[in-house]
Amino acid sequence: MPRPEITVDTSGINRILRNLGGNRDKVVRRIALEVEARAKQKAPVDTGALRASIYTRTSNEQAPGPHPIPAPTEPGVAHVGPSVEYGVYQELGTSRMAAQPYLGPAVAEVRANLERFRDEFRDLAEGR
Repeated sequence: MPRPEITVDTSGINRILRNLGGNRDKVVRRIALEVEARAKQKAPVDTGALRASIYTRTSNEQAPGPHPIPAPTEPGVAHVGPSVEYGVYQELGTSRMAAQPYLGPAVAEVRANLERFRDEFRDLAEGR
């Protein structure tokens, strides 16, 4: 079964990352982990399996779970999502069930609060 994708405009983040040099992966991972944390807070809970299955994967990490999210194919990219198969149906809904978005809103929150990471980005850009 094909996996649906949510695409986010990252042009603002990409501008920042171009100036980070070798620390780019650290910044990407930090942002992705923040998305992961917020998605876990927002995930609907029945048994807790969906919340527990949400994780971040970068190109050099092994994937947990029976339905792993794909590994990024290039440096400076992280994927965040659930490893349970029904996660997409919770996010997008079905013809019989209303959507209960958790990942999209988490991305939107982090994107809106990137200023909060400014000092951390600056330190990484300067190699601190």
